[in-house]
Amino acid sequence: MAPSTTIKLRNETISAIRNDTGEGDDLLLEDIESSEDDVIDLLKNYEQEKDPRGQVYTIDEIESVEINKDGRGGFWAYFPVNVYSGCRDIDEDFDEEKYISIEVDFNTGLATLTGDELLPERDPDSY
Repeated sequence: MAPSTTIKLRNETISAIRNDTGEGDDLLLEDIESSEDDVIDLLKNYEQEKDPRGQVYTIDEIESVEINKDGRGGFWAYFPVNVYSGCRDIDEDFDEEKYISIEVDFNTGLATLTGDELLPERDPDSY
């Protein structure tokens, strides 16, 4: 199952998206940035599914926000990940990027943000 979260959009953002005024992408970016804690939780859940020690504390940048008049789109989130090992000098820090899909419910004013579905690792095939 893909990690997801829901954020509240301003009426101004919903109107701009629905009416395709050309301002929807910029207004949506503002709403995403004001809900940064929810986006960080989404990214944190994604990273912890990959490695339970993976931690996300901040987002470096959000880019390429696009939304169509049907309320579907997405954006790229760039963020640092820290993998705490419990031992000094062997923690890992690396940069990660994730495409987040967006689906807007115009009736409720909520946008569902969804990351990629994680595929479980397979055990090697036996010979």
